[in-house]
Formats: sequence, C-alpha cells, structure tokens
Amino acid sequence: LNETIRGVMRSADVTSKIGLGFVHDGPFNLFCSLVIILNSFFIGFSASRELKAQIDGENTPEWLQVVDVIFAVFFVAELFLRMVVDRLLFFCGPDWRWNMFDGLLVVESIVGQA
Repeated sequence: LNETIRGVMRSADVTSKIGLGFVHDGPFNLFCSLVIILNSFFIGFSASRELKAQIDGENTPEWLQVVDVIFAVFFVAELFLRMVVDRLLFFCGPDWRWNMFDGLLVVESIVGQA
C-alpha cells in the first residue's frame, strides 16, 4: 500500500508540473470557499423568489435557472480538477470522505437541474 501511495504521489508531482498544482493552493481553496458561500446565499434568494412567483401566480425568472447551472458547472469542474490532481488519493487518501460528500453534492445538483 505504501508503494502504491508513493506512486500516486509521483504522478501528482507530474500534474503539478503541467500546471494543475494550483488546485491545492490557498488562493484556489479560498476562491472555492467563497463560491460555496455565494451559492448558499443564492439558494436562499432563489427559493424566496420562486415562492413569491408561485404565490403571485407568475413564472419563476429564467435567470435563476441560468445562475444555478453556472454554479453546477463550476462545482463539476472543481471536482474534476481535484480528481485529476489527486488521482487514487481522491478515493483513498485522508480526505476521501469529504471528496465523496462533495461528489454526492455535485451529482445532486446535476440531478436537480433535470
């Protein structure tokens, strides 16, 4: 197992050499955290607007769906980048539980778009 982890770490060094090392840097993680917070506020705002539209007998504004899709695309891209960089460690490294939780949330947001 240790040899497998060493091999994965060597392949992770290759990904950082091709420009994907930023995925674990502080600024990228801070940006992702800010997008998560912004998405949380948007979910509350969107739910309020949808409820108001339904009460008033109006259609829900289409731009709410567009913004929701933009957030979903961002989270899919972020998850994909982490999978590419971490490779096997994404599934069996120290953060595998968080990674699976993130994956579940991304899948749920995609299913919610349908």
